Amino acid sequence: MDPRITKLADLMVNYSNKVSRGDIVQIGGPVVTMPLMQAVYEKCIEAGAHPFCEFEAS
Repeated sequence: MDPRITKLADLMVNYSNKVSRGDIVQIGGPVVTMPLMQAVYEKCIEAGAHPFCEFEAS
Protein backbone atom coordinates (compact mmCIF):
# COMPACT_ATOMS: atom_id res chain seq x y z
CA MET A 1 0.00 0.00 0.00
CA ASP A 2 1.15 3.53 -0.74
CA PRO A 3 2.80 4.91 2.42
CA ARG A 4 1.06 8.26 1.88
CA ILE A 5 -2.32 6.55 2.21
CA THR A 6 -1.19 4.74 5.34
CA LYS A 7 0.05 8.01 6.86
CA LEU A 8 -3.19 9.81 6.00
CA ALA A 9 -5.23 7.00 7.56
CA ASP A 10 -3.09 7.16 10.70
CA LEU A 11 -3.66 10.93 10.95
CA MET A 12 -7.41 10.53 10.42
CA VAL A 13 -7.81 7.79 13.02
CA ASN A 14 -5.29 8.72 15.71
CA TYR A 15 -5.08 12.52 15.46
CA SER A 16 -8.13 14.05 13.80
CA ASN A 17 -10.75 11.71 15.26
CA LYS A 18 -8.87 10.22 18.23
CA VAL A 19 -10.46 6.80 17.72
CA SER A 20 -10.11 4.62 20.81
CA ARG A 21 -10.91 1.14 22.09
CA GLY A 22 -14.60 0.31 21.87
CA ASP A 23 -15.54 3.12 19.48
CA ILE A 24 -17.92 2.25 16.65
CA VAL A 25 -16.64 3.88 13.47
CA GLN A 26 -18.55 4.31 10.22
CA ILE A 27 -16.33 4.59 7.15
CA GLY A 28 -18.08 5.64 3.95
CA GLY A 29 -17.23 6.74 0.47
CA PRO A 30 -17.28 5.89 -3.22
CA VAL A 31 -15.60 2.70 -4.40
CA VAL A 32 -12.66 4.68 -5.85
CA THR A 33 -11.61 5.52 -2.27
CA MET A 34 -11.29 1.84 -1.33
CA PRO A 35 -7.50 1.95 -0.63
CA LEU A 36 -7.96 4.80 1.86
CA MET A 37 -11.02 3.18 3.40
CA GLN A 38 -9.10 -0.08 3.83
CA ALA A 39 -6.20 1.74 5.52
CA VAL A 40 -8.60 3.60 7.84
CA TYR A 41 -10.33 0.30 8.64
CA GLU A 42 -6.99 -1.30 9.56
CA LYS A 43 -5.98 1.66 11.76
CA CYS A 44 -9.34 1.50 13.54
CA ILE A 45 -8.80 -2.20 14.26
CA GLU A 46 -5.31 -1.40 15.62
CA ALA A 47 -6.90 1.22 17.90
CA GLY A 48 -9.37 -1.36 19.24
CA ALA A 49 -12.40 0.18 17.56
CA HIS A 50 -15.24 -1.54 15.70
CA PRO A 51 -15.27 -0.12 12.15
CA PHE A 52 -17.74 -0.84 9.38
CA CYS A 53 -17.65 0.32 5.76
CA GLU A 54 -20.36 1.58 3.45
CA PHE A 55 -19.58 1.99 -0.23
CA GLU A 56 -21.44 4.43 -2.45
CA ALA A 57 -22.11 3.70 -6.11
CA SER A 58 -20.05 5.96 -8.33
